[in-house]
Amino acid sequence: MRSRFLVLAASAILLEVAALLMGCGSSSEEARPLANGGQSVSTAEAVHQALPTVNPQVGLVAYHSPDKGYSLAYPEGWEVVAEGGFTDYFVWRAESGRTYAQLAVSCRTAEQGGTSPDRMASQDVQMIKEFGGGAVNPTDVGPIQVGDLPGKQFTYTYQLSGLTVEQVAAYVVHGACGWRLALASYGPGTLGPYLPLFQRIIAAFRPD
Repeated sequence: MRSRFLVLAASAILLEVAALLMGCGSSSEEARPLANGGQSVSTAEAVHQALPTVNPQVGLVAYHSPDKGYSLAYPEGWEVVAEGGFTDYFVWRAESGRTYAQLAVSCRTAEQGGTSPDRMASQDVQMIKEFGGGAVNPTDVGPIQVGDLPGKQFTYTYQLSGLTVEQVAAYVVHGACGWRLALASYGPGTLGPYLPLFQRIIAAFRPD
């Protein structure tokens, strides 16, 4: 029987992927309208469209989450989606509604598996395989500094519904919380330009 924390965390990851799918379209060749009036495009089209230039030195905006108990700095122009659920999101969208990149921040208690960076990363691999139907290839595993705390950083590439998702995730434990900060982009080779920006974001992270 799957534990409750596995289901909750899997739901959070699949919501992250769903946002990317909504932003860049399905695997069909037909563009589909978005709820906000923009249009999504097929995965094939999205990969070939000109991607935005990522400015690693873009200004950062201070943010504090009173309900989850953390502070960080996110890039100017990104949308904050924090509705009291399992995860807070910081999203960079085009005017059309297409999602370029998305940062997800969540806290896992010990009961939910947040006891160590390695355990949280292993859960992510298991959940994407089991619930998302994608193939996960973890690479570039190593130590990382998250704010003032030592943690681990993992980079994943996985396939889901015909979409290549590239993701870098930092994991750190503080007090009763195992923190997961993950930045995702879509399409092969899209994550690299975001990595310096991700380092700035996690350097500003502070749990309460």
